[in-house]
Amino acid sequence: SSGINAEYGQSRYTWGLVGSTNSEMLLESSAKESYRQLALQAIKLDNLEEGILRMENESFVYISELPYIDYRVAGECSFVSVGSSFQPFDTAMILPKNSPYKRWVDSFLLELRQTGTLEGLWDKYLALKSSTECTVGNSIVMSLSSVSGMFYLLALFIGASFLILACEYVFVKVRGRSI
Repeated sequence: SSGINAEYGQSRYTWGLVGSTNSEMLLESSAKESYRQLALQAIKLDNLEEGILRMENESFVYISELPYIDYRVAGECSFVSVGSSFQPFDTAMILPKNSPYKRWVDSFLLELRQTGTLEGLWDKYLALKSSTECTVGNSIVMSLSSVSGMFYLLALFIGASFLILACEYVFVKVRGRSI
């Protein structure tokens, strides 16, 4: 094994991404050498669904935009999103300057927003995403707020230890005088 597989000490998984996409461009132009190597050595897929099919049938890691992955694997316990996004970005629609379609697109989007269609689609997406709770194999990103309870308990136990030590010291001093 050579390249990035050897660097990370693994040969079990292959990985890929859809060629000529934002994910490929971001990895190829990254300041991190390991990301550039990841892009160079990745299997170039023809479309988004090919990545999902390869994950189902092979030991395959699929690299794609987070919104698509979130949508596609919602409610599926056989897949888990790991780590965090390496380059968050928003999606936008653009038209050429002075496009005759600008007013139509603006009106259409405004109508979708006013009728609640966009909100309904978003709610439907969130419901689909949270419809199945997967408890086995989920990756949990640790943060200070998620482990703060342990630090509070540690501080409590240290304080209790000092209190017991002080009580023992006083007890030995008092008892030592009475003997």
